[in-house]
Amino acid sequence: MEKKMEKLLEMKGNEMKLLKILEKLIILFLVFIVALIIKDYIILPRMDNLSNSIIIRRPNTFFNNDQYHIMTATAYTRHPDCISPELDDGFTATGTRIRKGVAAINVDLVNGEWKVNSLLRLGQKVKITDMENRLIGYFSIEDTGPFKVKDIRKGSWKDLNWDKRNLDIYVENINIARNFYYKEIKVYPLD
Repeated sequence: MEKKMEKLLEMKGNEMKLLKILEKLIILFLVFIVALIIKDYIILPRMDNLSNSIIIRRPNTFFNNDQYHIMTATAYTRHPDCISPELDDGFTATGTRIRKGVAAINVDLVNGEWKVNSLLRLGQKVKITDMENRLIGYFSIEDTGPFKVKDIRKGSWKDLNWDKRNLDIYVENINIARNFYYKEIKVYPLD
């Protein structure tokens, strides 16, 4: 009888050790999840450092500093608030992988077909600066999207000229996209 009791106590002790190990693993997992949340939602890059996060290598192209479009810029990312999950396949409208250095132009649904409605064209390379000529980056126009004037500027749907003059810049973090809001920019076509 004593042996059975010892064996039961030993089994119970092993179960308790296993439960303590499992508890520690769950705590580690929760700490990891909290760290991910903090990384994405609390430790945001400062907006004045945004240009450092989106500049890509300067193309070997010459351009005329006198020729540019004054446009507005917004930002988007691969988040359900920016791209509906049904359309988010990781690729741009031109079939390239979505990545840093990509920008999107507006499309409108006209008679059942999507038509580009922008001062820029798909495949075009551009240099973007702010209104004080500080470099934001070099981008390739590879993506499209129906912009939402009403959501962004609280404007009217009749304000389609704004859509035509807007460029949506890909960023890697939803918080950068949300905080970017919209900015007036100079866009220099490079080709």
